[in-house]
Amino acid sequence: MEPISDWEGRILGGRYQLKEWIHKGSMGHVFKAWDCQNQFWVVVKAIDKKHELVQRLKREADTLRRLNDPRIVRLLDCGIDKDLYFLVLEYLEGKDLGMCIDTHDLVLTQEFCISIGVQILEGVEPMHTAGVVHRDIKPANVFLVSGQVKILDFGLVKLVNRPGPRRRMLTNYPVVIGTLGYLSPEQMRGEEVDCRSDLYACGIVLYELLTGELPFYKTGELEYKAWKKAAAREYWERPLRPFPSIFRVPKRVQEVVWKALAVDPANRYQTAQEMRLALLAARPFSFKRFVKEAVGTIGGKTRNAWRAIWS
Repeated sequence: MEPISDWEGRILGGRYQLKEWIHKGSMGHVFKAWDCQNQFWVVVKAIDKKHELVQRLKREADTLRRLNDPRIVRLLDCGIDKDLYFLVLEYLEGKDLGMCIDTHDLVLTQEFCISIGVQILEGVEPMHTAGVVHRDIKPANVFLVSGQVKILDFGLVKLVNRPGPRRRMLTNYPVVIGTLGYLSPEQMRGEEVDCRSDLYACGIVLYELLTGELPFYKTGELEYKAWKKAAAREYWERPLRPFPSIFRVPKRVQEVVWKALAVDPANRYQTAQEMRLALLAARPFSFKRFVKEAVGTIGGKTRNAWRAIWS
């Protein structure tokens, strides 16, 4: 394969001109590209068609083709160009949630954090309905566009409860799939996972949004090898870090997080819809939100009058 610097300017499929390298990962290179036909920016993920992980990129394209939801990044195209397999995604203006947390360049009020959590679950819900387990829900894979969530990176998805012939396994168990710090206990042990593993990760993300840190003690001292030891099972049975009192997170919101982080999947929320409704019910009262929701339920001149009063 040629160096990344030689890729820029290359036109894939005679249509997508690579302009700027964004990211290099195990699932291939990611570029900002120009769609010469439609005249707008796109994101291109490309990998050597003979690479051992090309099947994961193809599965990502197949998964996104099935999913059509405003909370999920949109697949525009995919194809093969000489020695490369590539897929084309919509280009998003904004930042991922991980950058917002790390750089503190976004005011993460409790109301906003809970809203982001609800939106993530709104994106996870249609995935699970379609038999798709993401397996890598984390702040870096949640993109914010004007305060609205888009879930990215479906390279590690697992398809479950799908009709038709059984798909070839891309992973030989037991192996750890996902990102350390956001793995469910069953993922950490290399066991079979279902939608409840994604809900565990959603609980981690919500805790991190509300506190700025992960709910584990001595997180910075954990290393990959230590997580893979047999003692990892006992690690998950240790108590999690309680919510610091300085953040004054409402008790009902804390209860939603702790239920999502149960070690036994049977004790967690069983569906994304169940967790989303519980989180909505746990929100502290907000007069501003109450007025906005009230305005949204009425129409015509009355709505305009309320907006004029509120503004």
